[in-house]
Amino acid sequence: MRRRPVLTIPMLVIAVTLALPMRAQQKPFTEGQVSNMVRDGFGDESGAKLIEQRGIDFAPAEDFIRSLKAAGASEAFLKALRAAKLPWDQWNRVSGAPCSTPM
Repeated sequence: MRRRPVLTIPMLVIAVTLALPMRAQQKPFTEGQVSNMVRDGFGDESGAKLIEQRGIDFAPAEDFIRSLKAAGASEAFLKALRAAKLPWDQWNRVSGAPCSTPM
């Protein structure tokens, strides 16, 4: 009976070790995914937290933000959307700046 905890602990360590990189690899939300979040009822604080965690892969235009508000997005959700940062390489594509790494 003493062996069971000995096997459980290494299995738990392996599970946690494998789960952490998966969470870190989550991609930023697309414009369509953000629209779907609002449509599906996540245009509130819970959706705002997800946007803060994963970011977005686009620069939200004011027309897009207005459409989300009309669809029921909360101010907390819209604030998180406005504050979300683009990954550096995607910011360069949106802004037209030459691609280089940030210093």
